[in-house]
Amino acid sequence: MKILILDRELKKTQTKYKYTIEKKNITQQSSYNLSLETEKKLNDSGALQKTEGNVFCISDDFDIILGDGIKKILTKDYDNVKLNINFVHTVSSDGTTKFQILRRNNNTPETSWFTDLYDHNIEGNHFLIYIDKENENVIFDVNNPEIDNQYEYELIEPNFLKEKYIKWMEEQGYSGQSPKKYASALNTLNKKISEINENINFFEYTISEYPDIINKIKRSTEYQNIADRDNATTSNALKTFEIFLSELNNTDNVECHYRTHGKGYNKIYYGIPGCGKSYKIENEILKDISKKNIFRTTFYLDYTNSDFIGQIMPVVKNENITYEHIPGPFTKALFRALETNDMVYLIIEEINRGNAAAIFGDIFQLLDRKEEGYSRYPITNEFIEKYILKNKHYNIKGNVIIPSNLTIIATMNTSDQGVFPLDTAFKRRWELERVVDDNDSYKIDSLMVPYTNHTWKEFRERVNQTIQSKSKDGTVSVDKQLGRWFVKENMLTTTDNIHNKQALNRFVNNVLDYLYSDVCKFDKEKFFDDDYSFDHICRIIDNYKENQIYNLELKIFDENEN
Repeated sequence: MKILILDRELKKTQTKYKYTIEKKNITQQSSYNLSLETEKKLNDSGALQKTEGNVFCISDDFDIILGDGIKKILTKDYDNVKLNINFVHTVSSDGTTKFQILRRNNNTPETSWFTDLYDHNIEGNHFLIYIDKENENVIFDVNNPEIDNQYEYELIEPNFLKEKYIKWMEEQGYSGQSPKKYASALNTLNKKISEINENINFFEYTISEYPDIINKIKRSTEYQNIADRDNATTSNALKTFEIFLSELNNTDNVECHYRTHGKGYNKIYYGIPGCGKSYKIENEILKDISKKNIFRTTFYLDYTNSDFIGQIMPVVKNENITYEHIPGPFTKALFRALETNDMVYLIIEEINRGNAAAIFGDIFQLLDRKEEGYSRYPITNEFIEKYILKNKHYNIKGNVIIPSNLTIIATMNTSDQGVFPLDTAFKRRWELERVVDDNDSYKIDSLMVPYTNHTWKEFRERVNQTIQSKSKDGTVSVDKQLGRWFVKENMLTTTDNIHNKQALNRFVNNVLDYLYSDVCKFDKEKFFDDDYSFDHICRIIDNYKENQIYNLELKIFDENEN
């Protein structure tokens, strides 16, 4: 397999990355400026060796092959000559590094083919260099853009990207001076950012290097300052360039403009009510995460795909009604992930209280991720595509994915599984983790149930033991157990403030109501004395003066009822 490592269009005008003509007095010095990446590729393959000083040639282990395009231009036959070529690596006083082929350095019998080529080549031809490592050949050729390339190659690196980039923008409908303006902004980007090698033109990196280079640029504080100063010209140019690269590569890895930072995942935390699912997410996973990278939503019965993704809504501006794309939490999170290298989190509370499959809709397919963290199969979603294109200039038509820096976390109460049960196809695209509140160090456990001598921990454990023992007959589910965080601190009291009527009312209306109306829906006798209605229980509590409301068997008694 022959790999193309250089493609340079030859022009008369001087450029930094094409061929150059300099006149010094009467002597004409001419050169082809190559990329430093070309030097690196030749050197890495073992095809480059140093001769003297800053001069390099093709190593003895490799043969130079001249392509048919060059042979048609040359005035002599070089087939029976052991060919070579001289490169120079120079560093100027200002630190600028160049890798060139100088005409004056190639006038020996082995290298004169280049001077012959230089003298007879024409504007518009492309100077090409290939490496055939398997057969230990370095192939030189030229061709015209209108002529099909005669060699197969794996990757074009660097592929006079500037012209292709400008042409691509024009084809995409970018009007006016934008294409050339964007290209110019990128062309000088390296010189503005000290962390980047300023001696390498932006359009001279290899295709495979660009994702890392772009991420490095965006992480720099200098880049952000540049983007702010020039009204986002530079940042918009970089965004469009990423899209251009993804299409140029013609690969299913659309992650080029979706980031490769991080490794996003889908995860559902489930457990009994109050077991600490949301607490765990907030205090462990999101503890040090910026709020601008966190998006939240809660599913419910009437929650729809339009609520989740977004929809076109009428908006009044200056007394005129217009229609705009109003994003939902998923699109907002995706949009944020596209503009940052940080991990972005979409939190879905109570995922099974809405019809999750219907809410996700076609996004369902995106939950199937590759090992790298981004969606395996892209989709077409008109709303998302138009919203992203309008606000971020990313043309992701047909390539909507969940990027690798977007994590989706959901919570689910196991006691609510009957609301909208999650089917197997949906659940298998998520990691599942049961949350168990087995930590004894929380203050809330030592607080007291109002008007009793029981701590919240004692009460909760006794209730849960009863539920577990009574679940065998099938009338109570073990998922109805009480978690530590089922209550708030204002529903409990301290030991010196047991007779707190407000705390008592809160406790009754939350905990007791849950036990009466939900847990014991079909069998009140599990926790309540015979013939007690909930109103009756509330009256007992309203009139209760002292001592305790519950005995250790958790039966309500009315010995002090007035």
